[in-house]
Amino acid sequence: MIAQQERRRSFLEAIAKEGHERRRLIRAEMERVSREELAQAEREAAQHAAALLQMQERESLDAQNARVAAQRRDCRAALAQARAEIQAEIFAAVRDKLITFTRSADYLPYLQKRLTALHSQMDADDLCLLVREADLPLADTLSEAFGRPLTLLADESIGIGGFRAESKALKRSADATLESALAGQEEWFYANCGLDAGR
Repeated sequence: MIAQQERRRSFLEAIAKEGHERRRLIRAEMERVSREELAQAEREAAQHAAALLQMQERESLDAQNARVAAQRRDCRAALAQARAEIQAEIFAAVRDKLITFTRSADYLPYLQKRLTALHSQMDADDLCLLVREADLPLADTLSEAFGRPLTLLADESIGIGGFRAESKALKRSADATLESALAGQEEWFYANCGLDAGR
């Protein structure tokens, strides 16, 4: 009976020992799985945090770029406005000087010189000069400069001075108005002055 009890006790000890070993293995496996799951969760959290940070950085950069672009647009608009104002002031002053020129003693010789140059290009009996109303009294002097009688007609579109010549016989016209000369200088100014206001 002692042998049987000894066998029973050995059997129970073996079962207990095996149970303890299985529990230890199960705990070790659970700890390993927990560590792996924790490590995986930490990796996923780190990846998620990195992705979130990258997205926030991108959004911040996009917002900053949008602000910079808006500021650049505003600066360009302000610069274009300033340039346009400078150009307007310059050409208003030039226009005033041209108007003053048409009231000076140099204006009639200027017209005569322009007519003499025109004579070689448009020598026609039917030449008609379109001038501003204030220049109509100069008809005889201008005809003399051209070398033959001219018809002068008032043209309201000529505000500063000069003339526009037309010949139906030659089917030609020439613009020697101070407006067209000023417009030509304005184009040159826009192209060469460095103050191009977005033309």
